[in-house]
Amino acid sequence: MNMLKKTYILLLVTIISACSKTMELDALDFDASIAQETVKAGDQITFDLKGNANIVTFYSGEIGKDYQYREGRPLELFEPQVSFSSNANYGTQKDQMSILVSTEFNGDFTPAGIKASFDAGEWVDISDEFYMPERATPAVTVPSGTFDLSNIITAEKKGLYFAYRNQVKPDAIAEPVTQWTMSRFLLTVNTLTGRQTLVDQGSAGWSVIMARDLDPKDPVIQATS
Repeated sequence: MNMLKKTYILLLVTIISACSKTMELDALDFDASIAQETVKAGDQITFDLKGNANIVTFYSGEIGKDYQYREGRPLELFEPQVSFSSNANYGTQKDQMSILVSTEFNGDFTPAGIKASFDAGEWVDISDEFYMPERATPAVTVPSGTFDLSNIITAEKKGLYFAYRNQVKPDAIAEPVTQWTMSRFLLTVNTLTGRQTLVDQGSAGWSVIMARDLDPKDPVIQATS
C-alpha cells in the first residue's frame, strides 16, 4: 500500500484569568485595635473588635495573606514540567510515535496548517527525553518520565503546544502498525506556594489531525485515538 499518513494530536496550553466582581458596601461603624503594636514572632496577639461588620479580613503578611496584594497577586511560575504515561500493543513498527513541543505554532489545526508548521521547523522533538515502552501483549501502561521545559518556555512566548505524532510506515501488512495509548498527561509548575497543576489529561483539549504527504486519492488506513 503506497501511503504515508501522519497523525498529530495537539494541545494548546493557556492560562485563563478569572474575572472578579466588586460589591457596593454601606458605611460601617467598626474599629479594630491591639494592646501592643510590636510583638515577637510566635507571640499571641489579641485583637479588640468593636462595632458591626459583615466580613472581617485579616492579613498576616504571609504569602497569600499579604495586604499589598489584596486585589490580586501575580504569581511567578518556574520549573515547568510535563509528564505522561504510555503503552504499545500488538504491532511491530518502531519509531512510530514521537513527542513534540512548539512555542511558534500559530494554531491552524487544518492538515495544511499542521504540515506547514512542521515544514517550517516550528516543532522541537523531545521524544528522547521520555521512556517509550516496547510492544507488549497485553499492553502495560508505564510512566514515560518527566521533562523540564525551562529551556523551551520563555517570558516572550505566549502559547505552548504539545503533539503526539504517530507516523505509520507505508507497508502496514509486512510490518503491522503498533497501537499506542497515551494517557495521564500532566503539566505542572513551581510557585511560591508549591507545585501547581496547570493542565491534566482531562482539561488538555486535545485535537486529532490526520494528514498525508501523497496524492489525496491514495488509500488511507483508518486510525483511532
